[in-house]
Formats: sequence, structure tokens, C-alpha cells
Amino acid sequence: MAQRPQTTQGTLVFLRILHVTLLVSIALYLDVIRTMPAKPAALLDNDFFFSLGTVAMAILGYAQAIRLRRLRPTLETLRMKPDDAQSLAQWRYIVILCDCLAESVALFGIAIHFLGGTYWQVVPFFIVGGGAMLAWWPTGP
Repeated sequence: MAQRPQTTQGTLVFLRILHVTLLVSIALYLDVIRTMPAKPAALLDNDFFFSLGTVAMAILGYAQAIRLRRLRPTLETLRMKPDDAQSLAQWRYIVILCDCLAESVALFGIAIHFLGGTYWQVVPFFIVGGGAMLAWWPTGP
């Protein structure tokens, strides 16, 4: 079956639909922690909690570096050649990768919940992961 050629507008619509889906999943994760009790809430070891926070910040730093180094040149290429297949594929790859990395930060919140963390230990991971997703809303070239 032959594929239709991809367009900039079609890719942007696809990326926005995927982005909204991942944002909604973060909201659903909050519902999961509300409805599924874990171990009795207890403060996690501070070293473990802060090490997960450090890993989350490193993940987001890596994602931001990818966006700065690889996304901008790709978007510049798409401004000059809007239907360049290789640049469209690169654009999809970068945006999906960064969205998944932001989503993983929210998943750290789920992990902390099921390890017995309190609500106040979990929420920052959702706020930061969701905030990164909102800040990285897909825009066209």
C-alpha cells in the first residue's frame, strides 16, 4: 500500500493530537493515584526522593538540549522546504521523543505513589512533567 506524502500541516496536526493525548494521560494518572491506594502513606527516604527528582531534572534538561540543538535547525529547513520528507521525519522524531521524556517525569510520580509516597511527594512530578508538556506545545515551522 503506497503512503501519501507527508505535509507540514498534516505532521503538525498529528503531533498536536499526540501531545494532547499524552497530556490527558497525565491527568488520568492523577485519577489513578486518587482511586488506587498504595502502601500506607509514609515519607520515602529523602535520598531516594531527591535522587528521583535529580534524574527527572536531568531527563528534562536532556530533552530541552535536544529541542535547542536539533529541533530549531529542522524547523528552519522546513521553512525553506516545507515538504522535505527527511526534515518532517526528524521533526516528528524530536517532538515525540521530548514528549515521552516529559511523560516519564509524571510516571516517576506514579512510581513514588506505589512505593508509599505521600500526595505532596507525588504532585511535583506531575506538575513538572505536565508543565514541560505545556511549554513544549508543537508549533509549526
